[in-house]
Amino acid sequence: MPWDSILLDMVGAATGVSVPVNLAYVNDDRVERHDGVHIYQADVQLRDADVYRPEGYLEFRDALWNPEGELLPQEYKPEQLRISGLSQVMVTDKYRSSEYSLWRYLDLPLCTESDVDGRWVSVDMIPFDPSVLPLPDNLGRVWMPYKCRLQRINYSDFAKCAIEKYPRMHWYGDSNLRRVMKKISTLGEWCSTEEDRNGNACRCEDYTVPFERFSIHARDTFLDLDPVTGGSTLPGETDFSRVPENKTRFAIFKMEGLTERNMPPWDARFQNGLVKKFGAPDAVIVSLVNWDAAFSSFEFFANQTRLLIGYIEDTYPVTSKLIIRTGQYHCCYSDQTRTARKYSQLRNGYFNDMHIKLIKDALGDRYSVSVWDVASIAQRRPLIGRQESTQCYSNHVRSEVVEVENQVLFNALCN
Repeated sequence: MPWDSILLDMVGAATGVSVPVNLAYVNDDRVERHDGVHIYQADVQLRDADVYRPEGYLEFRDALWNPEGELLPQEYKPEQLRISGLSQVMVTDKYRSSEYSLWRYLDLPLCTESDVDGRWVSVDMIPFDPSVLPLPDNLGRVWMPYKCRLQRINYSDFAKCAIEKYPRMHWYGDSNLRRVMKKISTLGEWCSTEEDRNGNACRCEDYTVPFERFSIHARDTFLDLDPVTGGSTLPGETDFSRVPENKTRFAIFKMEGLTERNMPPWDARFQNGLVKKFGAPDAVIVSLVNWDAAFSSFEFFANQTRLLIGYIEDTYPVTSKLIIRTGQYHCCYSDQTRTARKYSQLRNGYFNDMHIKLIKDALGDRYSVSVWDVASIAQRRPLIGRQESTQCYSNHVRSEVVEVENQVLFNALCN
């Protein structure tokens, strides 16, 4: 792991497209010393026609981006990188012939994966009717993958798709998953008005806001979703393993990551005949990492992930599609509150990478394992968009970005 945390982007002067530069150590003996010369390099692919300039900050020195053990989050005091004004790269596409040209976007195949690379494009620069695309974020930018095309799938159509392809789904996750479910269960109505979107619940924290469709405090929630009424909990239901006609049934298990903060312990669910009680699912979606990066150590999380892998193998048939959602991207502040969440840009990234690699290496040869990469979607927002998280210590993304995350999942599941 590097001594330094550096946030660096290549930013298009005309388009505002932001491409992250993920730096790696150059192989040099001096990098072993925290007070030595640290040399980094990276490969960056610039696809959209523009003039790109590097912009960024040195966030932390001396590995203080990674407050392991008893170390508390360190104060965030970024140092702007001193970059020559002559440092720029020009990408041209005079005849709009590039495979990445926006003029050719509608010729791309529909997306069938949930971890595709892309960029945020201003609605004003889209050379066709943007209503065929997912909705823009609060900055008026639309998420557009490079090698495939997202179509706008409304929530009723997703419900129809789920009824046909995934009549039973199991979801594991934290408050980020709660926000996903608020969108799905209301068929997109949650945070759909401008007034709501600018409120705190939609911008950041919805935990204290009453919600009628399901209890946000329940450890286990069961929803039947249909394309007309949406989803709601099941009063009086005694057989949670069945799926009613013309509905899809969600079993949603609240988890504070794989941390010791779960009460009861997270693995207790897997020791009580989970599939026998709730049925064998067509898809299992696991959304962790956030609590783990905030409150655990890297080693503890790795060991708990290995335990989770064993429980998945013992619990779910290989016919269950396994979808691993990344933790949220983190940017531009350090939690100095009493909660002292240990988030940082690099730390969250390392936790994500390790978690996904362990699961893919262990299960990828038998299960269909895919990644729902919400971290990359947020990382590629313009810096002003990423800085919105400085006003949200729970590290939630705005509801407009939740909508984009959902559209990526819907396209992958239904196209």
